[in-house]
Amino acid sequence: MEVIEQVYAAFADAPRPTAANIATGSLGDLERERVTELLAPYVAREVPDNVFEHYEIVAMLPVLSETAFRYFMPRCIDHALSHPESQMVESLMYALSMGRKYDERVLAFATKEREVIARFLEIIATAPPAWLYQDHLKAAREEWNAVV
Repeated sequence: MEVIEQVYAAFADAPRPTAANIATGSLGDLERERVTELLAPYVAREVPDNVFEHYEIVAMLPVLSETAFRYFMPRCIDHALSHPESQMVESLMYALSMGRKYDERVLAFATKEREVIARFLEIIATAPPAWLYQDHLKAAREEWNAVV
């Protein structure tokens, strides 16, 4: 099974968030509204590549609710692997390196989801621009390999 298919299979049980539960923040928060507007129409796997060109989406991971963070993670990984030049790679490295000390959303992931995230990190570690993410990659590997 291809890596991308393994990612989607691992996250198959992740519940889809309602539009009201995609992003954290207050009603009327422009960032929250924009992220919701861009993601709500799509099931995770069908989020078009061009949506990832929006700054709000690249910067969205910290503002996603726990449910949305888990639900959209496979599509973010898919996009990062199929578009290694995308800013989503850096965004994932940052978000995945935060760990449970700073981001309790880490605790919501099932073992099989954690395993594919750890595998994704190993793929990124062998990619040519890995040196750009050394510190984040080290912290992310410690977190996600520890929880597998």
